[in-house]
Amino acid sequence: MNDVEVRLLRKEDFDAVVKIDSEITGENRIDYYKRKFAHRDAESRIGTSLVALIDGEPVGFLLADLFYGEYGIPDANVFIDTIGVVPAFRGRSVGFALMDQLKMNLKAVNADKIYTLVDWSDFTLISFFQRSGFAPSSRISLECKI
Repeated sequence: MNDVEVRLLRKEDFDAVVKIDSEITGENRIDYYKRKFAHRDAESRIGTSLVALIDGEPVGFLLADLFYGEYGIPDANVFIDTIGVVPAFRGRSVGFALMDQLKMNLKAVNADKIYTLVDWSDFTLISFFQRSGFAPSSRISLECKI
């Protein structure tokens, strides 16, 4: 991880985040990221949205939100919304560098847990989160088709 630098996400990272996400998903989700970045500008964040750089170039990002009391959880908790690493840079610990920095930032606010949702069939992402210390939650994700 020595060559991976992690810092707080900035407005000027917008194009890089959209590009990285597009490389991963094969879709252009610019409207989604416009909303996410606008939301981040409107609220104070405590190091929950990060970008990873190698040689000064963005190669990964992590978007998360800090909540106090939402979802019936009384303590400060974080929900990872999106994480992405340029496919060519996978295997260089970019995701782990992002996760380590997030955990360090959250210790400062005494956050209790980090939550996320993962597609049941995305074994690569499940494995990454498991190696990052995640385990199945006692909470159950529910959905209702409309």
